[in-house]
Amino acid sequence: MYIDPNSLAQALPDALASGDIKVQLQPKIALVSGEVFGFAALPSWNLRGSSIPPAEILNAADQAGLAVSFGHYMLQHAVSTIAYWNRRRRTSFALSVGLPIHHFQRNGGAEFIKTCLDSCALPPELLTIEIDDAAGGRRPAISSESSASVKAIGCRISITGFGSGHASLSQLRNLPVDEIKIEQPLVD
Repeated sequence: MYIDPNSLAQALPDALASGDIKVQLQPKIALVSGEVFGFAALPSWNLRGSSIPPAEILNAADQAGLAVSFGHYMLQHAVSTIAYWNRRRRTSFALSVGLPIHHFQRNGGAEFIKTCLDSCALPPELLTIEIDDAAGGRRPAISSESSASVKAIGCRISITGFGSGHASLSQLRNLPVDEIKIEQPLVD
């Protein structure tokens, strides 16, 4: 069932307030051992009987002007869940959470991450913040100052969507990032 993007953007604030948006944790599995070593947080939303793909949820959050609060929602729920699992099961699962570029273009982005980690007692080295390169236009999606502030907390940084025609590798070399997820067409 097709749902108009404008309808998604209009329905999103109520969905967030009512808890209809769920945080799904997709396992990350080591190829050699087959063991789960961490999880990636993805939004999940069923609206009028239709499962909305994560990319459409993120676009709706951006269109509704809720990208930062949506990122906070995702981060808080995912960190809380993984921290609980790790305490209960005595594990050290890592977590990857995508945050919108808007999160880093305002003051307090790194502070919110630190507060979230501290309140849930998740060690910062277990958290990777994913930033979509496409969000940065012709510049890297995250500035060196913002990435340095996230790294200072102890978190990892991943640039996703690299090769979608925006930032160049030479620009990314100047950023303290831990991984770059390359788009398939760049590899083919």
